[in-house]
Amino acid sequence: MALTWWKYKKQITIDNTKINEDLTDFPVLVKLDSSNFDFTKAKVDWSDIRFTADDDITLLSYERERHDSANQEAEYWVKISSVSSSADTTFYMYYGNSSASDWSNPTNVWDNHYKAVYHLNETGTDTRKDSTANGNDWTPENGVAGANGQIAGANSFDGSNDYIKMGNWLSDINSAGKITFEYYENTTSTNDQTLWSTNNLTGANTLLISLRNLQYWDNNGNASHANLNSDYSDGNFHYIIAIIDTSASTRAYYEDGSSIGSGSFASGSSISNSSDMSLGKRSGDSYYVNGLIDEVRVSDTVRSDAWIKASYNSNNNSLLAVGAEQQIQNVIFYSFNF
Repeated sequence: MALTWWKYKKQITIDNTKINEDLTDFPVLVKLDSSNFDFTKAKVDWSDIRFTADDDITLLSYERERHDSANQEAEYWVKISSVSSSADTTFYMYYGNSSASDWSNPTNVWDNHYKAVYHLNETGTDTRKDSTANGNDWTPENGVAGANGQIAGANSFDGSNDYIKMGNWLSDINSAGKITFEYYENTTSTNDQTLWSTNNLTGANTLLISLRNLQYWDNNGNASHANLNSDYSDGNFHYIIAIIDTSASTRAYYEDGSSIGSGSFASGSSISNSSDMSLGKRSGDSYYVNGLIDEVRVSDTVRSDAWIKASYNSNNNSLLAVGAEQQIQNVIFYSFNF
């Protein structure tokens, strides 16, 4: 039972004014750069990073999306068990232990409703890895280039022939009758390119997301949609969410944390896919995306307005503040527990 030392810690504070209701098991982004962190004081491989709750004892699960000591950039996803809407939520980051081993555990960061989470840092023909425990990895077709993303890396689609096969695992979603699909998109194109679809072409029980609108066809083949804002093709990253709840026959769409449409559809509808879903084009035909896609997540639940707003602020690095460095003296953590 070895004893090891940590030399430094920082308090991190979540701004409660940007939390509309209490949230449970919320993944928050901790973004570090030279303005808020001294990269020379952590191990080069960042294996000494730890996060604790505000009690300074309870370890928090985290995923390291990127650690780049040379360029002084890092992003961590930390699971916060309870985020308050009435008072600031605080937690701590520890670092500065040359003998520490890696304690990152990505699959524990994302709650059981997340069926797939993709950071899209991979490039070319590399498999796009799912950060959840579900293992819904994706296969790129014709190679998809990498680019700077909203958070670390993104994938750059050429609008010609590259896309990503998402597999045929929508039955995981159908069992719950609910889906929340979220992603970041950056494009200057005004063409109606299809970003994601659950089925071949259009038809009953299909959800289709394009660069101009979000569409859902119910079991009668009737379409309902919401148009994205006119500034969507401005060359900046925008956070887009589509929610379908077949159990309640309702739909809702969001852009950059705010609602842009909602409504209802015929009862008895579902969400289906008869073949592999596609990211970057419509299944079964063309309409390829020309632009960047980042941070794709699929959930089998209806994420609340408060969750969506908090996610938007977190993803844009405006939800929390990283405090001043505190040097630790005479504090020891047991290595088997920390």
